[in-house]
Amino acid sequence: MTEELEQTTLIPQGPSDKEKKYDRQLRLWAASGQAALESANLLLINSGAGTVGIETLKNLVLPGIGKFTIADGAVVQDVDLGVNFFLDESCLGKSRAQCCTELLLELNPEVDGVWNSAVTDATSLQELLNAPETFTMIMYSHPLQPGMLEVIEAYGRQHRTPLIAIHSVGFYSYFRITLPGTFPTVDTHPDQTATTDLRLLSPWPELSEFANEMTKDIDNLDHHDHGHIPMVVILLYYLAIWKKEHGGAYPTSYGEKTEFRQLISKATRRDNPEGGEENFDEAFAAVMQHVTLPPVPSSLKEVFDYEHKDEQDSKSSFWIIAEALKQFYAENQRLPVAGGLPDMKAQSSVYIKLQNIYKDKARQDVNDVLSRVRKISGGENIDLEEVELFCKNARFVKLINNTGEAPPSMEQIIERELSNDEIAAIAGPEMPTSLIPIYLALSVPSHSSVASADEIVTAVCQKAPALEGNERLTQVAQELARAAGGELHNISAVTGGMVAQEVIKIITNQYVPIDNTCMTNSRDILQQKNVELAEALRDKNRKLYQTQELYTQVKRKAELGQIERAAYDAVDNSIRLAPQPATNGQESHGFHSSFHDTNDPVYSLSHGPRFDTTGFTTGLPGSNLQRNEREDPWARKRTPSHGLTPEAQPYRRTTSGQGRADIFPPNIASNKGLSRGGSIRQPGANSPGFPQRSSPWASVGLTSGLKSGEPGQTRANGPLRDL
Repeated sequence: MTEELEQTTLIPQGPSDKEKKYDRQLRLWAASGQAALESANLLLINSGAGTVGIETLKNLVLPGIGKFTIADGAVVQDVDLGVNFFLDESCLGKSRAQCCTELLLELNPEVDGVWNSAVTDATSLQELLNAPETFTMIMYSHPLQPGMLEVIEAYGRQHRTPLIAIHSVGFYSYFRITLPGTFPTVDTHPDQTATTDLRLLSPWPELSEFANEMTKDIDNLDHHDHGHIPMVVILLYYLAIWKKEHGGAYPTSYGEKTEFRQLISKATRRDNPEGGEENFDEAFAAVMQHVTLPPVPSSLKEVFDYEHKDEQDSKSSFWIIAEALKQFYAENQRLPVAGGLPDMKAQSSVYIKLQNIYKDKARQDVNDVLSRVRKISGGENIDLEEVELFCKNARFVKLINNTGEAPPSMEQIIERELSNDEIAAIAGPEMPTSLIPIYLALSVPSHSSVASADEIVTAVCQKAPALEGNERLTQVAQELARAAGGELHNISAVTGGMVAQEVIKIITNQYVPIDNTCMTNSRDILQQKNVELAEALRDKNRKLYQTQELYTQVKRKAELGQIERAAYDAVDNSIRLAPQPATNGQESHGFHSSFHDTNDPVYSLSHGPRFDTTGFTTGLPGSNLQRNEREDPWARKRTPSHGLTPEAQPYRRTTSGQGRADIFPPNIASNKGLSRGGSIRQPGANSPGFPQRSSPWASVGLTSGLKSGEPGQTRANGPLRDL
């Protein structure tokens, strides 16, 4: 029994090493796309500086391209070391194709790579292409000989092989994709919300029954159940009410949909604990997007109306499924249900039931289309998964058709682009200007890397006389002449990344590739970036200057504060260290004689700078301290050592807007009713920090701004002394 259990036990297995290695890209193009990538065989025909082609291969080797071949007859020179990341000094004099291949293979051991250094002209290239091995795609970099270009294009037409031309010179680059005939793409990876098709205006019986069952007693539901009705059910319920009130018609115009939204808003309960209902808010917001009949998009109409010029094309699985889908639409006047359901507020069990209803309907439609596929010649071997993918993405199928009507002539393109430039000149820098001068200028050195600016301008004006005197054409020609066919590594690296991205789209047949040409104007981009950086630098310097000014002001205030505190401390220390006067009304003649005989005050204004302390906080009430005149706040009055009366005399102070008032300074010592041993201290009877005893000082302050002297004393009695 134990052995049987051991045999039937499932051992959980995690992702393989390969899945871990390619985890991120598997999320982008799934296992089917990775399999297509690993089975691809690419050919790079490298020429010129050759940097952009190698950078493209680098971005294909890393995700695991199956095999690549580099055809390059150049030998590594000193100039190659400065622009090619895959070359060093040890490669000098060796085959450039060989050195690049060996170093590229170090990036991913699972990739196969070969090199061919014998391809130097059209004949040697033809020998390479005549090999039995076929290539999935061919990339070639300019400048290239015209004969070699003809051989490449002929091979692409014969084997229906996509071609990509790449050219990078200085600050400019472009690449052009040539696809064989028609190139359809089914798995375009549209936005998840765009694929949602709720079919609210054409519900099938199972969906209608589900909605009717949930809303049969909607008014009597409690707050919890009413607040968890799915948004789809709410819309179906009130659409039925609207249809009855409007003669069987659904809301189709904007005004009708606005009125329908108000109907849903009025039905929302506001008396619940939440003060509203989230599910009704979701229904209110979904009216404009989902209450509509989904039309057949123009891209799918193009597929339905396409007439095959090649009988071989019509036998592909894409066109067989497209024909079956066309029959399905003609019979049902709708596309298959995609089966997706957006998130919404609902109970989990209810949401799962609703989700299964949509999935079941999607499977029914897929089976209907599959049965039609089986009836078409060649559709017997088409897989169900391919039909299911087509039905799910039917509204987003993209067809790149290179066999349709003839493209516009170069004169028509130039006329259209120049008219856009005139509009851009009026609209401002937000609207981009035409890149046609860059494309035409780059086409001149496509076969030879050496050309002067005048030669480039002359050659372009011969093709397009309308560009005569074009300022942008002159700028591009000067840059191309300056570069002389050379590449900038950063520009080529960016271009190579974009080319590799398009290669992966074509090989995996996922996402929508670029149709025709993509150009990069790095000169204008860098110029605009320099302007932005200069503006940012000016703004930074302006803020730095403001910060420096603020710092200077704060520092000045801090220095003044330190000086003031030092002055305060000096005054307080002088008072604290000075000899104490005699008590009990006895004078200390030695002390006072020295005090009175001096002519200059110890802390007179001549000993240092004068500070205006008006408005400074002294630590004591202003009514007790601010008794001195504002014109001389540092002046101190000297008090004689005799003549003190038991009672402190009031002094007079005139305040603005008030009359004269008698004020008894609270810091004047009064010996009335006091004994030497000290009695109960009256509030404000003497200065803080001094013992309570009689003193010849009328007032003593530990903070600057207090005056020493008898109230009412004038300068006639002698010089005043600053504390």
